[in-house]
Amino acid sequence: MAIIFYRIWFFIDKPKKVIINFFYHGEEYLKNNLEYFYVLHSPANLIPKRYEYIKRNISKFLNIKLIAVSNFVKSEAEKYVKNYSIKVIFNGVDTLTFSKKNKNEPKKIIRLITLSALEERKGIQYVILALKKLNNPKIRYNIYGDGDYKAELIEMIKVTNQEKWIQIFPSISNPEKYLINSEIYILLSKGEAFPLGPLEAMSCGLPIIVSNHRPYNEFVNENVGLRINSNSISDIGEAINFFLDNKVREKFGTNGRIMIEKGFEWRRVGDEYYKTIFNG
Repeated sequence: MAIIFYRIWFFIDKPKKVIINFFYHGEEYLKNNLEYFYVLHSPANLIPKRYEYIKRNISKFLNIKLIAVSNFVKSEAEKYVKNYSIKVIFNGVDTLTFSKKNKNEPKKIIRLITLSALEERKGIQYVILALKKLNNPKIRYNIYGDGDYKAELIEMIKVTNQEKWIQIFPSISNPEKYLINSEIYILLSKGEAFPLGPLEAMSCGLPIIVSNHRPYNEFVNENVGLRINSNSISDIGEAINFFLDNKVREKFGTNGRIMIEKGFEWRRVGDEYYKTIFNG
């Protein structure tokens, strides 16, 4: 069915340049004489079968250029597409929508927030265990998302008697509203391509806590957040305690906002895509 729709769209639009975001829904049957730009959104270790599929079919395109959303994704992809150069263009943020929250003031309650699919690899379970060990009634943890691991997380919250302090909510379409009403963003995942959640949190002026897995090293430095061992309950607890100080949060949050404005604002990202597609 995808092939039929592609042919209809091509007949109507008559494009000369085409951006592809997927490559396993019949894209190999597209016209092969146009100029294509394929954006790699996931690391190969997360979806190896799809990359094997890409490896088998990419030669059907006479003119195709590859774009990766991080150096991590690029390095993973190079194992499968050795004869193709890959340009890296990072993901970006709408800094108007994700605007900086008001200056951090001393808070009686500190709210941690995670916006994520509920999967085991996201590391949310370790945050729950770390909060149990901290046993600080001033901390609240709000999790927004859905996924196969939800039941396990709910059970863990119940077993650790933290229902009053930790809550799981459905996925949301307006994350900026919840980010600016939080104090600390935390995501301890592995296998990410270039996650938007931490970028959006930084744009809202939140300090962030992430795992020490790639690609976090490409945008999280010691001025904007902490990269930690996501399996270490003590390391997670220390990181949370570090950001309980409102002056520390303000400093890191301001630095994060500045970093986003300088390097990850959507207009800059759009300009980079435009230059790549139309100016070579």
